[in-house]
Amino acid sequence: MNAVKQLLAQLQAHHIELWESDGALRFRAPEGAFTPALREQVRAQKTAILAALRAQQHLRHDPDQRYAPFPLTAVQSAYLLGRTRAWQDGGTGCHGYAELIISEPEPRTADEYQQAWQKMVACHDMLKVRASPEGWQCIDPQVAVPLAITVATSAAQHDKAQQVIRQRLKHQQYDPQQPPLLTAHLVLGPQGTTLHLSVDLIMTDFVGINVMVTDFLQALRQPEQALQPPTLSFRDYVLHIRQQQESAAGLRTTGSSR
Repeated sequence: MNAVKQLLAQLQAHHIELWESDGALRFRAPEGAFTPALREQVRAQKTAILAALRAQQHLRHDPDQRYAPFPLTAVQSAYLLGRTRAWQDGGTGCHGYAELIISEPEPRTADEYQQAWQKMVACHDMLKVRASPEGWQCIDPQVAVPLAITVATSAAQHDKAQQVIRQRLKHQQYDPQQPPLLTAHLVLGPQGTTLHLSVDLIMTDFVGINVMVTDFLQALRQPEQALQPPTLSFRDYVLHIRQQQESAAGLRTTGSSR
């Protein structure tokens, strides 16, 4: 396989792209770059090359590059552009706000909620994402994602706290370059427990929010168990999709290696 990797590297150096289509090996190359000698090497290693190309299609986890920059998705780029004044109705981010009532059979302390929240944060790197107008994003491990907690001692105090937090968070705007892009505020009181969440949706979507809240509740209710972080990061996914898109572009160019 080392010989195949060396051959693929040599082809890449000559800007020759190979891909598989319906079991056949196809190519795209600058005029004159794919010499008869290189063609013969590719023919001789065709089976091994196809196996190597198929292996590249598998989504792989890359923890060593966890904090390295990676591109914004098309949706994230649209959200970023929409918050500028380039559009008549622009100037605002795509924002979500929710109030979640947490029902527990036994009262929980503020410390228990705090520990569960931080355990959840440690499992989700995108809570610490920093997005740049240049089109990239990265995880900043130095970013803190706090959980504010208000403990109300009366029904009136509880209602007042809810109203103040609601007014502050329901239309909150964020600077994508200044994370965290989420604000969480928990109210504990005689009328129950409510989690107020304000989220810039350039960071995640509602499915992601649901996963985050589910993990938070699991950490709260099963504190002795370790939370399992995702097996793949958002960075892994974005780079894999980008690789597939760039490779698929070659399908528009005819050519084959026989």
